[in-house]
Amino acid sequence: MSDVFIRSPKYAGLLTYNGSGFQANSVQFDRIDGWNLGGGDQHFVGDFN
Repeated sequence: MSDVFIRSPKYAGLLTYNGSGFQANSVQFDRIDGWNLGGGDQHFVGDFN
């Protein structure tokens, strides 16, 4: 299974591949728990198997 993290200045989302295409697993607006989404955020990629 593959996941794709998508991001805009105010939205963050996780798309999951379901065998025939991607579907939105989670989409957040403005905040993820205590994290206030902003245009200056940095993102790092990791494989946590």
